[in-house]
Amino acid sequence: MNKKLFQENPIWIDNISQIENLKIDYICKQRVSFNCKTCKKINTVQLRYFTGFHCTSCGIKYKRCKHLYEPKPIFIKNELEAQELKNKNYNIYTQYITFNCENCKKSQNILLQYFLQRPKMLCETCKRLNTYSKKTDIDYKLKYQKALQTICQKYGDFKTYEEQRQKKVQKTRDKNYKNYKRHGLSHNKYLFENEYFDSSWELAFWIYCKDHNISIEHEPCCLTYTVNNKIHRYFPDFKIDNQLIEIKGDQFFDKNDNLRNPFNGKLCLEKQKCMKENQVKILKDAQMRTYLNYIKDNYGKNYLKTFKKEEKNVRG
Repeated sequence: MNKKLFQENPIWIDNISQIENLKIDYICKQRVSFNCKTCKKINTVQLRYFTGFHCTSCGIKYKRCKHLYEPKPIFIKNELEAQELKNKNYNIYTQYITFNCENCKKSQNILLQYFLQRPKMLCETCKRLNTYSKKTDIDYKLKYQKALQTICQKYGDFKTYEEQRQKKVQKTRDKNYKNYKRHGLSHNKYLFENEYFDSSWELAFWIYCKDHNISIEHEPCCLTYTVNNKIHRYFPDFKIDNQLIEIKGDQFFDKNDNLRNPFNGKLCLEKQKCMKENQVKILKDAQMRTYLNYIKDNYGKNYLKTFKKEEKNVRG
C-alpha cells in the first residue's frame, strides 16, 4: 500500500473533482484553500472537514436555506396548521410557533419539533392538569373544601381542630412511650450495656450510680413545651428517687444563666421554663467533676472512649 502524501502549505482548489483526487493521494489532515462562493473570502480547512465551497459562517446559512425558516414565531390556530408547516419543509428543529392555550388563553411559544410530538393546543400546565384529572377522576379542590367545611362544623375552626389533634397524638405517645423514644441524630453516641448515651458525661454518671448501687432510670419520661404554637418534646437524662436530672455543660448557659443553644446562640427559655416547672435538677461542670474523676481513677483516662459509636440513627 502506497504511503499518502502531506504538504505543509495548503493546496488551492477550484472544483469538486480536485477534492476527490486529493482524498486518494493525500492524508485527511491535508489543508486545502478555496474562495467562499457566498462572501468571496479565502477559507482554509482540513481535507476531512471540507463540505463545500462555503466558509464556516456561510455554510450554516446555506444548510439552513434548504429548509424554510422564519425568525419570528409563526402563529397557528389549530394542530393541522402545525402539520402543514412541516409539510411545507419548515425546519422543525429551529422554527418556533406560537398559539393561544384553549383553557387558560395564554400565549405559548414552542419549537415546532416539540409541538408535533404532542399536538395539543394546551400549555404545559394545562397539559399536566388535564392528564392528572383523567388519571384520578377526582376534583381534589372540592374534596379539600368539603373536608374543611366538616372540620369547621364539628370543631368550630381549624385551629381548635389542630389543638385537639395534637393532644390526642401526645396522649398516644404517653401511652406507648417506648415506641416513641426519640431517635439519636448525633454522630457521637455511646453504647454501654444496651443503653445509648448522648455524651461521655452521661455515661460517667450512669456508671458511677451503678457502681454505688444507686437506683437510676435513663430518659424516664417525656415532657412537652410549646414554641411558636408548635409542641416540642424533651427527655430528661435521668431519674433518681423521683428526682429528674439533666446534665448540661456550662456552654449551654449564658452570663445570666439562661439556657441557650451553643451552636447558634439562640435562647431556649421555653425549655428552661419546662425544666423548672418539673423541678429538673441540672448538673453543670462543677458538679460533674466528681463523677468524671471517679471514672478516671478507677477505669483509666480513655475508658469512656471505648464505648463511643460512629453511627447515625443508632436508636431503632
